[in-house]
Amino acid sequence: MKLTKLAVVGITTATLLSVAVPALAAETTVGTPAAPKSSVKYVPSEGDNDVTVPDTKPPVIVGPDEPGGQGQVMIVSAPKFNFGEQELTTKTRDYSAKITKLKKLDSVDEYRLMPPLVQISDTSGRSNADAKWALNVSMSNFIGADKSELAGATIKIGGGAKVYNSVVAADSATDGSGLVAVPNVDGLNWKKGVVLSSTATELLSAKNGKGNALTSYVMDSAYTGDKVYAETDTFDDVQLNVPGSTVKAVQTYEATVTWALSLTPEA
Repeated sequence: MKLTKLAVVGITTATLLSVAVPALAAETTVGTPAAPKSSVKYVPSEGDNDVTVPDTKPPVIVGPDEPGGQGQVMIVSAPKFNFGEQELTTKTRDYSAKITKLKKLDSVDEYRLMPPLVQISDTSGRSNADAKWALNVSMSNFIGADKSELAGATIKIGGGAKVYNSVVAADSATDGSGLVAVPNVDGLNWKKGVVLSSTATELLSAKNGKGNALTSYVMDSAYTGDKVYAETDTFDDVQLNVPGSTVKAVQTYEATVTWALSLTPEA
């Protein structure tokens, strides 16, 4: 009996589908259509220096290490390199950068441990195909509290950097954390192994349409958005080199690293 009932339902369905439907009368527009305009107006950013942590879904938002400026193309955050405490020595040494602590904005007294990174925001909407922005970096000499120089000391960055952009990677286009996994995508280029000096060196650049939204230069070749770091971690992708022959004193030496954006042609 059960099989018979199922067969009847199937036949009934087929019959219903075969019934002709009367044609509907064509619609006619009456009077003049209403066509009001909807609008939205964008103005230059007043400076949003919240950092979107690369490769996180949903995106994690933290405070900047060192805030950049304002504008349609701007530095969101630049890294403060810390090479820690080191023993006096007459040997040449390379010191790796220590962990960066970026404050979580959705909690109190909590931080996210990160490798050094620089993040660029581009909301310019430039249409010139030849336009590009470039991130240039330079450094001053290391000077001690007694005004003496740590002669010959240099910083090398980008030995194994990973670059993230929210437009180039289509699978992450909505969350500001797309990954560019290969060196030098067409129009989005960066350098590795750059030794800083008083002369500005181009580290990262993006042609129009390739560096829109957020671009992050993360100075850790092993970085992923879900990697867990410890406060004792250091990063060989950012190193301070001090010659053994350099005279050193028991004090803190500081250098200013300058990160600057240039636009070609100007926006």
